[in-house]
Amino acid sequence: MATIDKYEYDIPAYQQGNVADFEFSFGANFPVADVSEISFQVRKSQGKLKELMMDEKTIANGGILLSSDGFDVTVLFSKEDMDLYGTFYYEIDVLNLDGDPFATIGGSFTVLKETNDK
Repeated sequence: MATIDKYEYDIPAYQQGNVADFEFSFGANFPVADVSEISFQVRKSQGKLKELMMDEKTIANGGILLSSDGFDVTVLFSKEDMDLYGTFYYEIDVLNLDGDPFATIGGSFTVLKETNDK
């Protein structure tokens, strides 16, 4: 199985403290039968180090949903996930049947600070 080049996509901004989700779809030619798992991680840049900010979400732990209508993926963000604010960097890895990543989506998104912060 071939590795697919990384796709970069910056997600639109979210509001601090709000529940939200991020949806994306794979094209018809994507090798869906070869997918065993999808993982999602969020990091905040700190110079050359990137600190893990959000626990890994996967299909298995319920943080990622797959629709039965094609290959649409939804990443669910809880209120607690959106408790921080700033610019974050995410990566979605699609794992093959051997558990190795073969396709990656990555980019950044911003969580806007609440204006009525206490």
